[in-house]
Amino acid sequence: MTLSLLVTKKPHYYSEASERTKNSTIFRPNRIKNTHFSTICGILTPFKSAPAENGNNGEDMMAQTQKENKRILWLDAAREIAILLVVLGHLFEESPVFRFAFPAHHVVYSFHMALFFILSGLTFSDRETRFFRFAARRARTILLPYAVLWILLTFWFLFVKKFQPLTLRNLGSLLWLMCGTSYGYYWFLPGIFTAQCMMYWLKRCPGGMPVQGIIAVALAALGVIGASKGWIPLMVLHLDIAMLGLPFLWLGYQLKMNRARLSRVYNSKWLPAAALAVFIVCNVISIRVLHEQSNFFFNLKISNPLLMVPSAISGSALAIWIARRPLVYNMQPLTWCGKHSLIFFGLHYYALWIAGYGIGKAFLHYNTPMYVSIPVLLLQFLTAVLITSVMVLLYLLIRKLVFRKRRTD
Repeated sequence: MTLSLLVTKKPHYYSEASERTKNSTIFRPNRIKNTHFSTICGILTPFKSAPAENGNNGEDMMAQTQKENKRILWLDAAREIAILLVVLGHLFEESPVFRFAFPAHHVVYSFHMALFFILSGLTFSDRETRFFRFAARRARTILLPYAVLWILLTFWFLFVKKFQPLTLRNLGSLLWLMCGTSYGYYWFLPGIFTAQCMMYWLKRCPGGMPVQGIIAVALAALGVIGASKGWIPLMVLHLDIAMLGLPFLWLGYQLKMNRARLSRVYNSKWLPAAALAVFIVCNVISIRVLHEQSNFFFNLKISNPLLMVPSAISGSALAIWIARRPLVYNMQPLTWCGKHSLIFFGLHYYALWIAGYGIGKAFLHYNTPMYVSIPVLLLQFLTAVLITSVMVLLYLLIRKLVFRKRRTD
């Protein structure tokens, strides 16, 4: 997934290439040399608001960019929507009133991880002709931040929350968790890295789109079967989750490459209504009739693919449609957080803990009635988002000061 970098000096920017191929336009990363920064240390508003649409519904899906060397704002908005759904889902999981939040938790988990894989496919690019160079680039942007976040979370568990005593055996177990099954909230990062490496080879398979789609679905089925039987090799770098997410990543990539042919579908006024109808029907059946829980990406429990897959695709389509509205992608706080989505993702756990300790612990208990629980959960969610945003801002300020000092030295 093309996310904001945690440890690199400059963020990536994306703009549409001036020349188009026969079926698509390839996005090429660009770096802004003379960006105008108008707020504190040039962090809050590195770009101006995107111009509103003038009722041109025939506009190409990927053409909603600003002028040259500007980010695609609706993609930033879509990333932040996905991150907010992650925060909301984790808030529900740790709430003592989970029984009230279960339907909302089910709805969030029915599509939000698939949305990440689809967005990763929409921004997927393999300009490097050699696989090892491609993998090294992805490792620098995904696995290196993952290692940093894992070390921070390990320190938090051992010395702050004191879940386990500090012994060599426990450290060895934690090291296996880092390379294998992971723990905490960061399991997605090695999974998306592995899925992108698989996508590199998948798009080079002969036979074109139909054969590639069949291979992606077959690998997803194999990943689910292997995880249910406990195949240990599939745990390394979350290969099982990568195999399950590969069809969604491939779907996002195909939407990007064939957007000219599908422009009428993208801009159809019936698309959001149809997606919403499918999404509601699938979730109502899952919750009210089958009493299922759609946390399928982490525990890979797929009891009914006929409900899971349509719910994941329709929910992702709705989120992307919302992100492409001018009212949404013109919101600078939203796109700013989306630009730094990886940092936001890495720090939200600590913000949830602070908000839960200060608000949830004071007002939420197992017997708290629903009319009290819902407003408190909403307040806790908004507090966690605000705290995470402040933490991201502080990190960016510190990073900017450090790099400025290095340049002066």
